[in-house]
Amino acid sequence: MQNVVEVYIKDRKNGLFVVALAKPIKKTDLTVLRRRGWNFNFLQLLSSGYILYKIVYNGQLQGIVAFIDDPDMEAVRVANVESAPHNIGSTSEHYAVGAALFSIACWYSFQCGEEGYIFFEAKTELVKHYRHILGAKLIRPPQGMGIFPEQSRKLVESFVKEGMNTC
Repeated sequence: MQNVVEVYIKDRKNGLFVVALAKPIKKTDLTVLRRRGWNFNFLQLLSSGYILYKIVYNGQLQGIVAFIDDPDMEAVRVANVESAPHNIGSTSEHYAVGAALFSIACWYSFQCGEEGYIFFEAKTELVKHYRHILGAKLIRPPQGMGIFPEQSRKLVESFVKEGMNTC
């Protein structure tokens, strides 16, 4: 299985997509996140067996996604997705980072044989956003959501540089 993949994120200054690297995160990357304004405890997820990928552009961390292959559900279960503090809000440096992070989980789902099935719990205020931006479906109200193979394929084609050719 390929570990490093190129993904697209959008530069807010010029509105153009740029190529960033998505790669597995190291434990040492996680030790300073809380002090730098990150919300989630990714170190705990890593210790619990979750797979963590980071997106890096120009040497700077842009976001992190944590997921796990769940063979019983025949899907990849996403635990957390977080854009870097400098990518949140109207003054962010880059946007579409969240969609790129979800596309990594979709890409991984194809890689590990789960055919693009993704499940996650959305924060209540993000359900509509995920429906609109990711094409996710509400499958277990009020917050249980899924991304199914056709939409996963679209996300991979949109945000992973080599698209489905890497799957």
